[in-house]
Amino acid sequence: AGGAWFIRGLGGIKPDEEQPGMKHFYMVPALIEDLQFARISYDSPYGRITSNWQRKEGSVAFQIEVPCNTTATMILPEYGRSQLILDGSNLTASGKEQFNGKSIQLTSGKHKLVLR
Repeated sequence: AGGAWFIRGLGGIKPDEEQPGMKHFYMVPALIEDLQFARISYDSPYGRITSNWQRKEGSVAFQIEVPCNTTATMILPEYGRSQLILDGSNLTASGKEQFNGKSIQLTSGKHKLVLR
């Protein structure tokens, strides 16, 4: 039961009830005040899901891995949100449709996000 808290709570890896088997899932990482980083992974039927985050100089850096043939919706924590950088692109300034200010749609692959 303790492992489930790390995966669902700290890592924020949560199933989408409408798409069983983690075909689509939610990432809702819990930024616990006294923690500086977390490294969480879960082996889903489609492959490994990774939710890593680390606080750095007024920002939080995330490393997310979404398995092949799956998608994820990352619900962004209430951490500043003045600037969001995904894989090197500033989404706050670009107005890309995958970012609505509170969540971001992620496709298969490895992603780096920075919230400032």
